[in-house]
Amino acid sequence: MKTIRTRITISAIVISIIAVLLGAFLLKPSGNFIKISGGLDAISGSEYVKGEVLEITDQKCQGYEEGADPEQVAGGNCDVLRVLITSGERKGSEGLVEFDYANAGVDISTGTKMQLLRIPEAELTKDTYLYMDLNRSNLLIWISVVFAIVTIFIGRWRGIGAIVGLVLTFVVLLYFMFPALLEGRDPLAVAVVSASGLVLILLYTAHGLSIRTSVAVLGTLFGIALTALISYLVVGVGNFSGISSDDDFLLAGVTQIRLDGLLLAGIIFASVGVLNDVTVTQASSVWELKESQPNYSAKELFVSGMRIGRDHIASTVYTLLFTYAGAALPTLLLIVLADRPTGFILSSEAISQEIVRTLVGSIGLVLAVPITTILAAVLAENKN
Repeated sequence: MKTIRTRITISAIVISIIAVLLGAFLLKPSGNFIKISGGLDAISGSEYVKGEVLEITDQKCQGYEEGADPEQVAGGNCDVLRVLITSGERKGSEGLVEFDYANAGVDISTGTKMQLLRIPEAELTKDTYLYMDLNRSNLLIWISVVFAIVTIFIGRWRGIGAIVGLVLTFVVLLYFMFPALLEGRDPLAVAVVSASGLVLILLYTAHGLSIRTSVAVLGTLFGIALTALISYLVVGVGNFSGISSDDDFLLAGVTQIRLDGLLLAGIIFASVGVLNDVTVTQASSVWELKESQPNYSAKELFVSGMRIGRDHIASTVYTLLFTYAGAALPTLLLIVLADRPTGFILSSEAISQEIVRTLVGSIGLVLAVPITTILAAVLAENKN
């Protein structure tokens, strides 16, 4: 027979599901946002295609006159590639690509697969192909297969659940969160609903339907709500514009998204993965403690669980710092090169955004630990 504590927990989960479904209904994207023809970096009518290098020829590069020093043009090393087009309207045809090794930063040989931009002949005298990047599709497929095999072999059914959850995450991002943001829905609300919905789906998919999982879910939802509140206050007080890179300027120019709201959404969404990790570990730790010490009271379970939680907090907080610093490493290096005073650097929007992300995410994470541990201790005390 379910105890009153269990019933309250189940009721809280049901209320959370209803709230997320209502939020998803109100924020549901209509698909009306307009995609830019040819992409952000191409003229209208251009087409992204795949190609394979058939031959590398040494020809005079465009861009300098006879007698000019080729070392001063296009990085000093420019070849013309004859490529076979393997996708798009011109599939099966051949084209020429002028390739600059210095600017591209990669090595090309016969058989190399690449991504190209085809500029139609209507714009020029003939179709022109520009190098965009290497085609790494095969690598991504193989590494995904290896990841799936390792995860399923070690994790068994939980591993399968984790992979299913990963696929569902991409579905939510591509078909709900991104379109909703591009259509001008409130970024904070979209992030909270998306993150909460994914938590409800992913945790039960990966860890099964149980009170233990429900404790982790409630702890994570609490952390999301707290992170949303704190980040809203901090971003408002700090007067952040949300613009810290060229990509931000570009996005502001082609959409109506408020970038300060997008900063809020990023803080919330980035914290979810770490919150999941902490709350699931805390709930599992308390349940395992109860297994090994059946006579422990809720208070004893909480005290023991918090010892584990404090270690987890200590390691996870600096993990957040490493994550954000790694993502912003090029920006950090450029700012250090500018040789400005430390106070100026820390107060700049690019750096202070990362500091706020780290500290706000850490506050939500730290406070989610005792809440999750209390819930787990109270519910595990009388478990059969």
